[in-house]
Amino acid sequence: MSNSARALSMSNASVALTDVWAHVNNPAALIGIKKQSIGISYQNRFSVKEMQTQGLVYALPFKNLVFSWGSQLYGYQQYRSLKNGLGIAMALSDIVSLGIQLNHHSIRLNENYGNTSVLTGEMGFLVRFTERIRFGCSVLNIGRTKITPNSNERFTTLMRLGMQYVISDQIFIVSELEKNVLYPLSFKMGA
Repeated sequence: MSNSARALSMSNASVALTDVWAHVNNPAALIGIKKQSIGISYQNRFSVKEMQTQGLVYALPFKNLVFSWGSQLYGYQQYRSLKNGLGIAMALSDIVSLGIQLNHHSIRLNENYGNTSVLTGEMGFLVRFTERIRFGCSVLNIGRTKITPNSNERFTTLMRLGMQYVISDQIFIVSELEKNVLYPLSFKMGA
């Protein structure tokens, strides 16, 4: 999924960051949004138009909830994937927030293979231990949804656990453990 330049610059260790891009990283972290926000991204990897990614996210706070919507488009005419998601974040207490999100995935291959469309879910938690320390956890594709009912191929299930330590108003450190069910555990860190 498309992400913010800030998260990308910190090796995508972003599960504890509280900005509009939490819609992509950890739906619970949206609770840090105090006014409606929008984010737009565009990536063109290796200057190859077939590898371009575009993203748009929107968050709207309402009382102790934050509603979010996001869309990501990847690919070109022969292969295109589109992900649209609706999320909600809720403060369970002054310290803990919970977020859930429902995503609609659409994959279009050339005329020989056709199209598919499925729903996935994700969930996240954010714990604010102090004003300087945040701890985040999120799981993407909780149900291990298959890409098509007739195949054994599945959308990625990704589990992320991380923290943010704020040193000053301008400097913070983030670290994260990420486990894709298909690959070994990885560690990410940024500042």
